[in-house]
Amino acid sequence: MNTLYFEKISRFDRQAEPVTVSIPFAPGKLTDPRALVIRDGDAALPAQCRVLATWPDGAHPAGGGIKWLLVHLQLDLPGNADKTLRFEITDAAPEPEPKPQATIKVIETPDGIVVDTGPLSFLVPNVGFLPIRDVQLDGVPLLWGETPFTGFTLRYDGQEVSSASGPVALEIEEAGPLRAVILVKGKHRRPDGTAYLDLRGRVTAYAGKSYVEVEHQFIHAEEAAELSLEAIELAFAPQGGENARLALGQGYYRTAIEES
Repeated sequence: MNTLYFEKISRFDRQAEPVTVSIPFAPGKLTDPRALVIRDGDAALPAQCRVLATWPDGAHPAGGGIKWLLVHLQLDLPGNADKTLRFEITDAAPEPEPKPQATIKVIETPDGIVVDTGPLSFLVPNVGFLPIRDVQLDGVPLLWGETPFTGFTLRYDGQEVSSASGPVALEIEEAGPLRAVILVKGKHRRPDGTAYLDLRGRVTAYAGKSYVEVEHQFIHAEEAAELSLEAIELAFAPQGGENARLALGQGYYRTAIEES
């Protein structure tokens, strides 16, 4: 029996927790991701799969097949306990795909890409890497203003560049049903508007969740041999609202949260 094992991650129950695993297969073992069934007990789980690598056609008499498969799931993880799933490859016609409780929507617009997780919706704009704007929670615009984030700022050698302006190229890397990933490519810009230092970012959102993950990468491909990085900043400047509260969390296995 093939199994997927998850160690305890919290003393609290985690409902529909997004998890990602990469599963290797022998040559000829799996040729169609739809033939893979992952079960929690007897129940088949909805999965979002992407082939990462394949075997060459001559690696097995039945054909090369899939070498590595990336699988996204949403699991109910118990508090103070581990969990084991099992997976199998069906030789018969694939079972009807189980329907996830929540799905994610991705819509391309003239202003950028709109992502709707169910409770959360936002725009990844095609001007600047802010990274998101026009945020709504349960269909209601938050009292932050349209652009609460002002982009990433880098300070180096006494100079400053920002990701807040200039056109960026957007690419939908994944579009659901369980998660969406938007790739952003562009340039940081100096205060006078000139481009300096490439940027590459990702915004990842999950079906049914009210949070996003943001990745920001700067790439030094300029003529200068070295740059001395002094600071990286993502500014959050909400507009309006009274009695504002701020919570900062730091950690991985155990998160400490401070509130003002």
